[in-house]
Amino acid sequence: MYIQDTELRRKGGYRGTVSRQELKPEISAAIFTATPPQILKPILTSKRMF
Repeated sequence: MYIQDTELRRKGGYRGTVSRQELKPEISAAIFTATPPQILKPILTSKRMF
């Protein structure tokens, strides 16, 4: 419903394997400084993810 890309919407939003370099710096920093099993809060970024 909220995904603009029709092919990505068909896949349910699944992008497959995403490398660390493809992530925005703020997302990468939040993910890779977390300690499992820590649950992350939503990460605020600009609109475009990649």
